[in-house]
Amino acid sequence: MASKSSITVLLGMLAMIGIGVAGCSVVNETQPPLGGPSGPGLSEPTVYAGGYCYNDKSVRIAGLWINGVWNGLASLDDTRDSTVNSLVVSGNDVYAAGFGTDSLGVQVAGYWKNGTWTGLPPLVAGGTACVQALVVSGSDVYAGGYSYDSSGVEKAGYWKNGSWNALTVPDSTQNSAVNSISVAGASVVAGGFTTSGG
Repeated sequence: MASKSSITVLLGMLAMIGIGVAGCSVVNETQPPLGGPSGPGLSEPTVYAGGYCYNDKSVRIAGLWINGVWNGLASLDDTRDSTVNSLVVSGNDVYAAGFGTDSLGVQVAGYWKNGTWTGLPPLVAGGTACVQALVVSGSDVYAGGYSYDSSGVEKAGYWKNGSWNALTVPDSTQNSAVNSISVAGASVVAGGFTTSGG
């Protein structure tokens, strides 16, 4: 199995040749390799990496690699970009979060669960939004990122099971976004940025 440092180097090399890798997860499997002997200590971990690849039309296609094998995800519009920004493996479910671009050119926030797309509502109908980070806690899905308001300002927040939760920032007229999210009990902790005016 590849070490963590060699996986990091590989992901960096992929980015240099036009393949974007946003996240990596290693999951220990309880099943032995196919065709191999069974027994304690014989299973290998499964490595998941999410991101995108360009197709022959220079369109970014969202997808993930499972043990190095590419699995493309369905696009909202095959002629427009989509990207995986965050990847979570929870039990037997694989969540790949980011955005898809619809036929009108609008960037839609959402995630794929086991390959099936779930779009998340923007603050303003037809507005740009994106998921930057995802966490699954029990049956709840928390997706952190941003959504543009009616003034064109990027607003930080997160969706919990599809419902938007805005986060306060020092200056609401400036752009902000969530880049990382974690859940501990009833507490949701989000990290990100806000720009300053002046």
